[in-house]
Amino acid sequence: MKKITALLVTLLIACTIYAQDFTPLQNITFATADECRTYDSKALQAANYILTTPIDNSNVNRLSSMSFLIKWMMATADYTFEINGNITKFGKEGDRLLGVYAAGMTKFCMENKDKAKDRKEVELAAMHGLAVYAANESNNVKLDKDLKKLIAADKEGKLKEYLKL
Repeated sequence: MKKITALLVTLLIACTIYAQDFTPLQNITFATADECRTYDSKALQAANYILTTPIDNSNVNRLSSMSFLIKWMMATADYTFEINGNITKFGKEGDRLLGVYAAGMTKFCMENKDKAKDRKEVELAAMHGLAVYAANESNNVKLDKDLKKLIAADKEGKLKEYLKL
Protein backbone atom coordinates (compact mmCIF):
# COMPACT_ATOMS: atom_id res chain seq x y z
CA MET A 1 0.00 0.00 0.00
CA LYS A 2 2.84 2.38 0.83
CA LYS A 3 4.41 1.69 -2.56
CA ILE A 4 1.18 2.50 -4.36
CA THR A 5 0.74 5.71 -2.38
CA ALA A 6 4.34 6.73 -3.06
CA LEU A 7 3.90 5.95 -6.74
CA LEU A 8 0.72 8.02 -6.97
CA VAL A 9 2.33 10.98 -5.17
CA THR A 10 5.34 10.82 -7.48
CA LEU A 11 3.09 10.63 -10.53
CA LEU A 12 1.04 13.60 -9.33
CA ILE A 13 4.18 15.68 -8.75
CA ALA A 14 5.54 14.76 -12.19
CA CYS A 15 2.26 15.73 -13.86
CA THR A 16 2.17 19.02 -11.96
CA ILE A 17 5.73 19.84 -12.94
CA TYR A 18 5.10 18.96 -16.60
CA ALA A 19 1.80 20.85 -16.83
CA GLN A 20 3.28 24.28 -16.34
CA ASP A 21 1.20 27.35 -17.00
CA PHE A 22 3.02 29.85 -19.20
CA THR A 23 0.04 32.15 -19.77
CA PRO A 24 1.07 34.67 -17.07
CA LEU A 25 4.51 34.99 -18.67
CA GLN A 26 3.23 36.25 -22.01
CA ASN A 27 2.55 39.70 -20.52
CA ILE A 28 6.01 40.16 -19.00
CA THR A 29 8.21 42.95 -20.35
CA PHE A 30 11.90 43.29 -19.68
CA ALA A 31 13.26 46.70 -18.72
CA THR A 32 16.87 45.73 -17.93
CA ALA A 33 19.32 42.93 -18.64
CA ASP A 34 19.28 41.95 -14.97
CA GLU A 35 15.51 41.71 -15.01
CA CYS A 36 15.74 39.50 -18.07
CA ARG A 37 18.25 37.22 -16.29
CA THR A 38 15.74 36.54 -13.53
CA TYR A 39 13.65 34.75 -16.14
CA ASP A 40 16.44 32.62 -17.64
CA SER A 41 15.16 29.44 -16.01
CA LYS A 42 11.63 30.16 -17.23
CA ALA A 43 12.99 30.67 -20.75
CA LEU A 44 14.63 27.23 -20.64
CA GLN A 45 11.41 25.71 -19.29
CA ALA A 46 9.45 27.37 -22.09
CA ALA A 47 11.93 26.07 -24.69
CA ASN A 48 11.67 22.54 -23.32
CA TYR A 49 7.87 22.78 -23.27
CA ILE A 50 7.76 23.89 -26.91
CA LEU A 51 10.10 21.08 -27.95
CA THR A 52 7.96 18.47 -26.21
CA THR A 53 4.44 19.51 -27.22
CA PRO A 54 2.80 19.03 -30.62
CA ILE A 55 1.89 21.93 -32.86
CA ASP A 56 -1.63 22.92 -31.94
CA ASN A 57 -2.91 26.43 -32.55
CA SER A 58 -5.58 25.94 -29.89
CA ASN A 59 -3.02 25.17 -27.15
CA VAL A 60 -2.94 28.54 -25.37
CA ASN A 61 -0.16 27.43 -23.04
CA ARG A 62 2.11 26.55 -25.97
CA LEU A 63 1.35 29.84 -27.71
CA SER A 64 2.00 31.74 -24.47
CA SER A 65 5.31 29.96 -23.96
CA MET A 66 6.37 30.88 -27.51
CA SER A 67 5.34 34.51 -27.00
CA PHE A 68 7.32 34.71 -23.77
CA LEU A 69 10.34 32.95 -25.27
CA ILE A 70 10.53 35.26 -28.29
CA LYS A 71 10.34 38.36 -26.05
CA TRP A 72 13.03 36.91 -23.77
CA MET A 73 15.27 36.11 -26.75
CA MET A 74 14.97 39.68 -28.03
CA ALA A 75 15.66 41.17 -24.60
CA THR A 76 18.50 39.03 -23.26
CA ALA A 77 21.93 40.60 -23.28
CA ASP A 78 23.64 37.29 -22.53
CA TYR A 79 22.89 35.55 -25.81
CA THR A 80 22.60 36.62 -29.43
CA PHE A 81 20.07 34.81 -31.57
CA GLU A 82 20.20 35.00 -35.32
CA ILE A 83 17.48 33.67 -37.59
CA ASN A 84 19.30 31.99 -40.45
CA GLY A 85 17.99 31.48 -43.96
CA ASN A 86 17.86 27.71 -43.43
CA ILE A 87 14.55 27.97 -41.56
CA THR A 88 12.99 29.84 -44.48
CA LYS A 89 13.37 26.80 -46.77
CA PHE A 90 10.28 25.24 -45.29
CA GLY A 91 7.68 27.66 -46.65
CA LYS A 92 4.36 27.77 -44.82
CA GLU A 93 5.40 24.96 -42.51
CA GLY A 94 8.44 27.05 -41.54
CA ASP A 95 6.11 29.60 -39.96
CA ARG A 96 4.68 26.87 -37.74
CA LEU A 97 8.16 25.61 -36.92
CA LEU A 98 9.75 28.95 -36.08
CA GLY A 99 8.89 28.49 -32.40
CA VAL A 100 10.54 25.07 -32.40
CA TYR A 101 13.62 26.56 -34.07
CA ALA A 102 13.77 29.38 -31.49
CA ALA A 103 13.34 26.89 -28.66
CA GLY A 104 16.17 24.78 -30.06
CA MET A 105 18.51 27.79 -30.19
CA THR A 106 17.59 28.81 -26.64
CA LYS A 107 18.01 25.32 -25.22
CA PHE A 108 21.40 24.85 -26.88
CA CYS A 109 22.76 28.23 -25.75
CA MET A 110 21.62 27.86 -22.18
CA GLU A 111 22.90 24.31 -21.86
CA ASN A 112 26.17 24.97 -23.74
CA LYS A 113 27.26 28.42 -22.60
CA ASP A 114 30.80 27.77 -23.89
CA LYS A 115 29.45 27.35 -27.45
CA ALA A 116 26.64 29.92 -27.33
CA LYS A 117 28.62 32.52 -29.29
CA ASP A 118 29.41 30.11 -32.13
CA ARG A 119 26.69 30.95 -34.66
CA LYS A 120 27.25 27.77 -36.66
CA GLU A 121 27.03 25.50 -33.62
CA VAL A 122 23.82 27.20 -32.49
CA GLU A 123 22.33 26.87 -35.98
CA LEU A 124 23.33 23.21 -36.23
CA ALA A 125 21.82 22.40 -32.84
CA ALA A 126 18.60 24.27 -33.60
CA MET A 127 18.17 22.54 -36.94
CA HIS A 128 18.93 19.16 -35.36
CA GLY A 129 16.21 19.83 -32.78
CA LEU A 130 13.87 20.86 -35.56
CA ALA A 131 14.60 17.67 -37.53
CA VAL A 132 13.99 15.46 -34.50
CA TYR A 133 10.77 17.34 -33.70
CA ALA A 134 9.47 17.16 -37.28
CA ALA A 135 10.30 13.46 -37.59
CA ASN A 136 8.02 12.67 -34.65
CA GLU A 137 4.58 12.11 -36.22
CA SER A 138 2.77 12.99 -32.99
CA ASN A 139 4.00 16.59 -33.33
CA ASN A 140 1.61 17.22 -36.25
CA VAL A 141 4.23 18.51 -38.69
CA LYS A 142 3.33 18.23 -42.36
CA LEU A 143 6.46 17.00 -44.09
CA ASP A 144 7.30 18.58 -47.41
CA LYS A 145 10.28 17.53 -49.55
CA ASP A 146 12.62 20.00 -47.81
CA LEU A 147 11.71 18.78 -44.33
CA LYS A 148 12.15 15.19 -45.49
CA LYS A 149 15.64 16.08 -46.77
CA LEU A 150 16.47 17.78 -43.46
CA ILE A 151 15.34 14.74 -41.48
CA ALA A 152 17.26 12.36 -43.75
CA ALA A 153 20.45 14.43 -43.49
CA ASP A 154 20.11 14.51 -39.71
CA LYS A 155 19.58 10.75 -39.48
CA GLU A 156 22.58 10.11 -41.74
CA GLY A 157 24.78 12.39 -39.63
CA LYS A 158 25.22 14.79 -42.56
CA LEU A 159 23.24 17.74 -41.26
CA LYS A 160 26.24 20.07 -41.19
CA GLU A 161 26.97 19.37 -44.85
CA TYR A 162 23.30 19.66 -45.82
CA LEU A 163 23.05 23.06 -44.13
CA LYS A 164 26.44 24.12 -45.54
CA LEU A 165 27.76 25.18 -42.15
